Amino acid sequence: MSQISTIFSIAVFREKAQNLVASNQLMMMCLLAAIGAGFINRELSAENGASLLLAAAESVLYSGFVFIVLALHRKPERFVQTISAILGTNAIIQLIALPLFATSGQITADLGETSGTILFALLLVGAWSFAVSVSVLKEALEVRLAPAVLTTLACQMATLIILVMLFPELTADVEATTSS
Repeated sequence: MSQISTIFSIAVFREKAQNLVASNQLMMMCLLAAIGAGFINRELSAENGASLLLAAAESVLYSGFVFIVLALHRKPERFVQTISAILGTNAIIQLIALPLFATSGQITADLGETSGTILFALLLVGAWSFAVSVSVLKEALEVRLAPAVLTTLACQMATLIILVMLFPELTADVEATTSS
């Protein structure tokens, strides 16, 4: 329970990832929590039949890119704490936002039909999650803010590109939204 409290404190910028225990068991629990939260969130907000597979692929791919970045910076030993913090905080943020998403309505393929409240909530949750990831990577890599932002963006973009390649139906959803 103390590790969950620490993860929550990281999510609200009160603690750093190095305060987590470097535990493979905690890392796996955070991975499963992130997959579970991503699955629940996708089930509530979209009509995608591959929600569980997509949530798992996203978490695993992002973890892989974080490992590569840490290895390139000669800090692979920080992977367990870093990814535990990122995935754990992501799960907590998604679970905190879940009631808002559930009560605001579903995201539709046509963004014009999606409520402004849900789009604003998505923006806030995304910004919060991104800021936490930047903060964790900044500390893990011992870099300034700008490189941490760029690294986080690179990991997210690489993950998205591979997800679109693995799940072409994501591309169809994006094309349907932009052509409306």
